[in-house]
Amino acid sequence: MNDAAGEGDTGLAIERTVLAWRRTAIGAAAVALLLANAALHRGWAPAAVVPCAAAIAMGVLAVAGFRRGRDLRRGRFGGAARSMVLATGVVAVVGCLAVLITLIAPAR
Repeated sequence: MNDAAGEGDTGLAIERTVLAWRRTAIGAAAVALLLANAALHRGWAPAAVVPCAAAIAMGVLAVAGFRRGRDLRRGRFGGAARSMVLATGVVAVVGCLAVLITLIAPAR
């Protein structure tokens, strides 16, 4: 809600944003572990390269999400556009890699 002066309380908005970046980091780390597990079960064949690349990309997203949340907690609000572009790019790359995994994986 807005106060009498017309300025909103940004404290809760920052906290929600920090929690959203934390959820992104945890989700990305979980997906990275699942993709690494898939690569290990396939052996180190050429088909395992795609899940490994996706796992690395999700690891990068996990680190970026953690760092962005930490920066927001410390009052550093710059770099939002860079963080969002990185997150969007990583998710797009992993989505494309997921399509490749589906196409490369043998039917069972």
